[in-house]
Amino acid sequence: MKENGAIRLLLPFLTESRNTKIRNGALNLIYVLSNDMQGGELMEQLEQMHLNTLITSYHHHP
Repeated sequence: MKENGAIRLLLPFLTESRNTKIRNGALNLIYVLSNDMQGGELMEQLEQMHLNTLITSYHHHP
């Protein structure tokens, strides 16, 4: 997830997809990737926009 690369690649799947399976898969992938990060590294990689997108995607997930 260095330099927000993974987040940038996954954002379209979180924001533009109406398919909940795709959104769920993107959220799960971010979760799995974040497990490899240490401490606050994930928070350093995420911008406020990314956090808002993740929260919105999570709340739209049935």
